[in-house]
Amino acid sequence: MANSGRYNIFGAKVVKLLPLLSRRISTSLLNRRSELSEGRVQHKNEREVSIVPKIERGPTDILKVLASTVGRDYTAAHYRYHDDPYLIPISNLSKRSFALSKESGRKSAKWIRQQHSNLFEHHVAEPPIQAFYPTPVFTDEVDFDESVLNTLINDSHLTDAMKVYEMLQNKGKEITRESKQSLLELIAYYNEVEPLDEEWIEERWYKTGILGKERQKNTWKENGLAEKIFKELDPADSKAYCAIIRGRAKYYQAEKAWHLFREAQAKSLTIDIETYNAMIRIVNFSRENSELRWQLLQDLLSEIVESRLKPNLNTLNSILETVSMMGNIRQSKSLSLATLAEFKSLGIEPSLASYYYLLISHCKDRGPVSSILVDILNEIKGKSFTILDPKDTFFFVTAMDICRNHLQDLDLAHMVNTLLHVGNNYDLIGDSYKESVYYRHFLALKCSLEPFDTFMDFYNKLVPNIYTPEPQIMEEILKSLELHEGYEYISQLWSDMIIFDQTYRATLVSLLLSIMSNYSPTTQPSKYLKNFADIAWKIWDTIETQSEEKEKKITWTGQMLGNIIIISLKADLIDKAFMVIKKLLQSPLDILGVPDINALRLFVEYAIKEDNGVICLACIQYISDAGFPETVELATTVFEKVKLDVIQVGRLSNIVGFNVAEKSPNSKYGESLNTTTQ
Repeated sequence: MANSGRYNIFGAKVVKLLPLLSRRISTSLLNRRSELSEGRVQHKNEREVSIVPKIERGPTDILKVLASTVGRDYTAAHYRYHDDPYLIPISNLSKRSFALSKESGRKSAKWIRQQHSNLFEHHVAEPPIQAFYPTPVFTDEVDFDESVLNTLINDSHLTDAMKVYEMLQNKGKEITRESKQSLLELIAYYNEVEPLDEEWIEERWYKTGILGKERQKNTWKENGLAEKIFKELDPADSKAYCAIIRGRAKYYQAEKAWHLFREAQAKSLTIDIETYNAMIRIVNFSRENSELRWQLLQDLLSEIVESRLKPNLNTLNSILETVSMMGNIRQSKSLSLATLAEFKSLGIEPSLASYYYLLISHCKDRGPVSSILVDILNEIKGKSFTILDPKDTFFFVTAMDICRNHLQDLDLAHMVNTLLHVGNNYDLIGDSYKESVYYRHFLALKCSLEPFDTFMDFYNKLVPNIYTPEPQIMEEILKSLELHEGYEYISQLWSDMIIFDQTYRATLVSLLLSIMSNYSPTTQPSKYLKNFADIAWKIWDTIETQSEEKEKKITWTGQMLGNIIIISLKADLIDKAFMVIKKLLQSPLDILGVPDINALRLFVEYAIKEDNGVICLACIQYISDAGFPETVELATTVFEKVKLDVIQVGRLSNIVGFNVAEKSPNSKYGESLNTTTQ
């Protein structure tokens, strides 16, 4: 009760004070407003408020941030494929076919929209998005002016731009020099070949690897529209010369590019730095030996200095590319390092393409071992790159190739792989071909240098959604399995071979049978014997039922059939093994070579245990036909240990060429055989 009264008294005091506090607060706020209106407020610690500049955000920036918080799901297929087990491709061929087929459907839809544009007049979006609408068809009946040509040039619609240009000329309409110059630059850059639309991502992904393997040869369109426009720009100014020179140099028409280059210099025309860069790249096509090439390169660099032009990253990469192709390895190494140091002093930072050229200059196939990759990785460790040069996409695949074939360094390979997954560096993997080659080298290196269990952990993470091993890599995996006796993984790898459509590879099938036949249940758990026998007979069925029209058929070898015999016998499947013996007897001309005698000896031993004279004689017959010197030994063993009737003993004697009963004086068959012979 005392406490209760105390709290009541305290509460009453508070209630009485509230109106007074309220009046004081109101008065204070009124005075504050008055001071603010009159500007009489002074702050003890005045600070300027700086407004942060607006950061432009892209439409997918939020998605990128969200994606960065989630790691890659290695168990999921690429988003380009339908999330359905029956529609997720596994092999390299099916991945390519599925992706291109899906994009082909989009192409077909676009073609239908283009051919029947009158059926698609509805507004897809507001404001209208031009890419969603059919492209206009240009005919002689349609009236258009130069503005249409400029629009096509700006949108890089090369074929339509060339067509409209010729139609404008035929109609006698005037085309300004600026439009002709823009069209010349577009045609020279693409060499009159329509560029692949950026919309076709899959085609670009699978096509780039093929283009990258083409030889460097002259592909310039001789007497094409580019040369025609260049002649129309008479007198040609420096821009026209630079455009046509860069085009010829890009498509390796070196001789005429040099002719126009010297012609422009003779006319005292200004040549820009990109044209010099293009000429540097074709130095190796203009001189015979490395000394003359280096001299020509020095002359071009001196001209750049005299012209007071500022070199750029493209200049650095052009020089490094040219130096890397020179024949003198020692000179190539020293010049590449000196060039890189010189450009760094100019404040020009190298790109991944620069480091790629360093690698191919220092790490030659037949040259001394170089550890320059270690220095490069220490320099760029943890950095995120953006593409600055088309050859930037060659760095990672080349670096992994060097780790495997040049240095045999797994730790260095892990450093390369770590760098690949920093920021957006994976965008610089290039295309499907380079990605496949990159993981081919990485997987092969780990397979040869890591414990097999550790390797298989990485294999399960990577295969099949990110990388599908080629037959050569699968062969290396099987050899490593044999070395480490990783028999528990044979069933998994056989399943993968089926999925990857590699069961018709004779090398892989033969190697797999050899590994399974070497499995010894006396020293290893015998639980795998049945699985191995199942695999062996699936291989048998695959080869026996292969189509006659198949181009690459597997031909039976004696070694393969001998291994199947051993595997079957270890699994106590003597009837199955006897099928192989019958195959050997009935189709000897279809089989390359003969089985190992140990396989045939093992079959005889199992047949003796079964006391089966029929299959013993069949095997002895094949051993004799194959010319093995062990025929007599095995025939005598069969005669002594197997119950044979008189006819079988006579057949056995015919096989070995003498009376086997004479080898056994106590034999009950001796007299009857002699009588039969008489």
